[in-house]
Amino acid sequence: WTAGNLIGMLALVGGLVAYVIGASIGSGNTTLTLTLGIAAGASLPMPLLFALAKGGLHTVVGMSREAAWRIHVAVGSIALLFSLVHGAVSFWTFEGDIFTSFFWVMGFVSVLLMILGVVPAYVHVLAPKVLRYDKFKLMHFASFWGYVAALVHMWDHAAKFQTVRSILVAALSTAAALAFIAEKLFVTCTAFRAAVDVSASDVMSDSEARHIVLALKVPGFSYAPGQWGYLKAPKLSAVAHPFTIVPGSSTDREQVRFFMKVGGTGTFTEGLAAAVDAIKRNAPGGGQQSNLVSDQTHDLGLRLEGPYGTPPRMDAASVDAVVFVLGGVGVTPALSLVPRARELHKANRVRLLWSLRSPTLLQRCAPMLAHHLEGSSPSVFIKKGLGQPPGGFPLGAQEGRVDVAGFLEKAA
Repeated sequence: WTAGNLIGMLALVGGLVAYVIGASIGSGNTTLTLTLGIAAGASLPMPLLFALAKGGLHTVVGMSREAAWRIHVAVGSIALLFSLVHGAVSFWTFEGDIFTSFFWVMGFVSVLLMILGVVPAYVHVLAPKVLRYDKFKLMHFASFWGYVAALVHMWDHAAKFQTVRSILVAALSTAAALAFIAEKLFVTCTAFRAAVDVSASDVMSDSEARHIVLALKVPGFSYAPGQWGYLKAPKLSAVAHPFTIVPGSSTDREQVRFFMKVGGTGTFTEGLAAAVDAIKRNAPGGGQQSNLVSDQTHDLGLRLEGPYGTPPRMDAASVDAVVFVLGGVGVTPALSLVPRARELHKANRVRLLWSLRSPTLLQRCAPMLAHHLEGSSPSVFIKKGLGQPPGGFPLGAQEGRVDVAGFLEKAA
């Protein structure tokens, strides 16, 4: 979060509250109810506009996709709050009469569906072991159907009262929904989406973590450094999962890789790791091979969709230097971005700070970075007490805690 984000959220809430007070002060409960409805309807398109992949508000203001998701959650919570207050005041004002109209009932249905879609998001963030990503994503779809029910409610209001504000709010909310649907259809029709062959797979384990490495044979697939794709394994999960695309073999341009940290019990990555381990145990040689032919991994039914994401601009005309601050498996974007940065800048203009716990992950990723970081003195820190191997850790990694502030001050 930045100061600009917080100011924007406060301005939105303050503006809506000021409108409700200014438009309903000195009037009765009926006016207050209608005014709250307009405020709720006006805030409703905001979450959708920040959920768009490329044509959303974040693109207009130059905001990253990750920051846009945080704003999506915040403005969605604000819209839900005003909808709840509108519903409560409606019930207080009209009591049982609200159930005499189908369109009024749709307003309450919309609030219930939005609650069903939004609350799981908070549960997943605060207690991911209680509600896993897969179930949260499926439940979150309920909020969109709540949005559709709210549109029915708003257009009935606009048709009955025929005020400029009621028609404008209903029209804007409808336009946001149509834009969201249109983009989903466009992505569905234009994105690469196909079953893939697994040319190699492995599960790396040490005392700190487990990581999956998948090498996929994907003819005709192209991507830019830093982009990501959705992996879907229908036998493991009904939900597609996003992972950063890692460059494949230097001799095979149709190969891409994915590095994933294995989560806890019941997660997609845990199920995928178990499937890879089972395949290795049944492979010739009793699982001693880390490279598996595609026929042995075909049962996973993996599908790839993408690529997605807008890579950062790193050209010399736009930036003076490129600094990477990474943690753990969050190194994966840098595995393609560092080589690209070195193509555009001298060694002393590309700096890297990486803090991690897994020596196996360091061993696996170091060869992909070492050549491109020559002369740039990378700062890599690994957890203390793991036992330094003969010759030291790759990339000159040091044991101990990282001083991010000191690194950034030195890099500046």
